[in-house]
Amino acid sequence: MRRLFAAALLAVLAGTAAAHDDTPLHLATDGNLQGLPSDYAPARLALGFSPVDDERRLTALHLQLGQAAIDVPACILGLIHAHGAAAVQLRASWTHDESVVPYYLAARFAEPDDADVAFTLLFNLHTARLIEVSVDIAHGADVERSLPLDLRARCATDELDGVLAR
Repeated sequence: MRRLFAAALLAVLAGTAAAHDDTPLHLATDGNLQGLPSDYAPARLALGFSPVDDERRLTALHLQLGQAAIDVPACILGLIHAHGAAAVQLRASWTHDESVVPYYLAARFAEPDDADVAFTLLFNLHTARLIEVSVDIAHGADVERSLPLDLRARCATDELDGVLAR
């Protein structure tokens, strides 16, 4: 009986985990986001990189999802040390229960000088606004900790107007 209960519980948990899998997206060279449903078209991500302190850094990020668009302010982009578009991994979810978290697009930027650190920007798919920015820190091969950042402590109020969800 215990084995049957354990097997049933495992099946339920596995089904729940599978329902929350993110879908990987592809950023085409022209900035089009490939892999999102047509409900969010046109979907574009424009990244700008400029020299800052003798390195190429992310200095502009414009996201368009359908009619919604956002320009991420410099106070947030200054956290990210990515050297080019190859440093971003994109994924999205639009099949989960939105009472927990809205449908989202996640842009994860790996730090070029530290393989154990990345920054993730989580955008609402409906509004293109930021839900959260987090720093992701790896602890060993299989453990990662994601720490949300307090953007209000980093950015002026007017820089965040129209940028944050809620």
